[in-house]
Amino acid sequence: TYVARPGGVARLPENPRTGESVMIVVEQESLSSPAVISFTGEKLFGLEEDLVLDCLAVFRLTYAGARTGWVNGPVPAEKSGSESFLP
Repeated sequence: TYVARPGGVARLPENPRTGESVMIVVEQESLSSPAVISFTGEKLFGLEEDLVLDCLAVFRLTYAGARTGWVNGPVPAEKSGSESFLP
């Protein structure tokens, strides 16, 4: 779980496996100076750029493979090997 801090920079796991996920929490305090998830070679929502966390949110980024990269969404339990963070 990554909790966004004002001006913070997060890096997603290197060499992710398809189905690997990371929980992201953006709190009120970080809106004045948004945190960033840095682009590290794997696409973020299909784009090759940083993701600025500039709104209140709780979401999960799931690695969908090299073509798509990291997307918003749940991971089926049989792929993740771990319990779900969101209902």
